[in-house]
Amino acid sequence: LRGFIPHWKSLHRRASLWFEQHGTPEDAIRHALAAGDFSRAADLIERAFPEMSRSRQESVMLTWLKALPEELLRTRPVLCNLYAGSLMQTGVMEGVEAWLQAAERWLTPAPGQSEPPDGLPPGMFVADPEQFRRLPGWVAMHRAGQALMLGKADVSIRHARRVLDLAPEDDFLRRGGATAIQGLVFWARGDLEAARRVYPEGIQYLRRAGHLSDATGCALALADIVITQGHLREAMGIYEQ
Repeated sequence: LRGFIPHWKSLHRRASLWFEQHGTPEDAIRHALAAGDFSRAADLIERAFPEMSRSRQESVMLTWLKALPEELLRTRPVLCNLYAGSLMQTGVMEGVEAWLQAAERWLTPAPGQSEPPDGLPPGMFVADPEQFRRLPGWVAMHRAGQALMLGKADVSIRHARRVLDLAPEDDFLRRGGATAIQGLVFWARGDLEAARRVYPEGIQYLRRAGHLSDATGCALALADIVITQGHLREAMGIYEQ
């Protein structure tokens, strides 16, 4: 029996590697977790996030993140930010602030250091360098969403504008999300014309990012806005599109 458990874990590790090599990261992650190979699972989750977010699988991501040891998660700023975002996407606010702070601490230069070092700071791990490069914009994005959910409109707008300052021109997801958040704030304030003005831009960004479900949600919101303004024909065109 003592020899069976290590062998069982070894089989899960081999299965995880096989599924990764054959393009099924979800199964690779499940087997890595079953093997207790949490470092490998964390790497796979980080790399799988962009594609899974397009199909709105945040609840699945959240289940995997909860299976990882907290001390490991805190060494991985991309996953800390992902954890905060997955919580909000599933309607949970508890823990969001703590995980955003855990991500932000890796973005703050050490005392006397004006810029981040070329290499990774000791103790930090990154599996997807591109996601880490975009992390400041991601954190600002989640700060904007958090403030919106807490009813802090001015704070939400400030963070959304910071996203637009930080995100590269080709970062369509962050730019689209930040623009849509501004539209939501304008709508909540009753400034329907401002909301109607910015939503189409957010929709185009999200479509270019391949996040069609998010773009559709924004389009439905835009249709509600123009209906409220009395533009029924325009709303019909939005629905048909």
